[in-house]
Amino acid sequence: MFQPSGRRNVHGLAAIAEAPRAPGVYLFYSDVHLLLYVGKAIDLRRRLRQHFPVKNTVSPRPTRQQTAAASTSWVSWVLCESELHALVLEDKIIKDHLPITNKKQKKFLLQQYITLEPADKGRFTSGDISSIPHKKGTEIFGPFSDRFAVKNIFEIAAGYFGISGMVPGITFLPAGGPTEGAQNFRNFLIGSDDLIMEIIEERMKRSAEERRFEEAAKHRETLAFCSRFLDRQRFIRQFADNDLEISGESNRWVFHRGAFLDNEDPDYFASSSRPWLLFDRALVVLIWLGKNQSRYRYRFI
Repeated sequence: MFQPSGRRNVHGLAAIAEAPRAPGVYLFYSDVHLLLYVGKAIDLRRRLRQHFPVKNTVSPRPTRQQTAAASTSWVSWVLCESELHALVLEDKIIKDHLPITNKKQKKFLLQQYITLEPADKGRFTSGDISSIPHKKGTEIFGPFSDRFAVKNIFEIAAGYFGISGMVPGITFLPAGGPTEGAQNFRNFLIGSDDLIMEIIEERMKRSAEERRFEEAAKHRETLAFCSRFLDRQRFIRQFADNDLEISGESNRWVFHRGAFLDNEDPDYFASSSRPWLLFDRALVVLIWLGKNQSRYRYRFI
């Protein structure tokens, strides 16, 4: 999958001397070649210097990276064309190999997805990646950070689309089976319909007119959340169905139906045994774009 370059050393100081001042992904291995940690950097040499300082300093509460560095016998790296390439490669390696100390980046294992099977008469089910059904025609929506996020989404659906029959964190069934509310909720999950915005705005206006200001404020908060949510879901769905072009600072990159790195095949994302992978990558890219919105623009082609 990747071919790291570098050298075996004890304290990482030799790696600092040899590492280039360029974007890339670095890997820490134990003396038995166990992958301890994976990170990305815009400047590999500078980043490794942060892990392996020349002066030995003792931290009362070492970070995971410092703990990994202290146990490292072999430092390797992979040069990348840009920070974005490094981000995607770092994410790919972590998902494929689950390094011991990459706790934050392994949160994808806890992320939740909502699924809808056509034969289930509008039954929406939620769970982590291990519970996603692999039946043909199953729709997947997400990822969502945790079960609390999913619960919030379904509470909004219950309040504005009339969906009921909720068992928290497991199954949500529209009352009476496949109703108009269920279709509206599906459209909400893919970001294709702003109907909920109209419903919330109308209720917020009515609450304000009737001087129920606390209730109106809650509707306003929900309106802001749904606006962000719809934008997010639209991006994820378009990312799955189209190519994404990112440009800026004399750079132009294209994600071809999820594939971005040189050795990636779009058909892998389309027919992967991990059907959540394409949506997860979309979220990784969306977060990066949000942090770099002043430098890069994007469009779907």
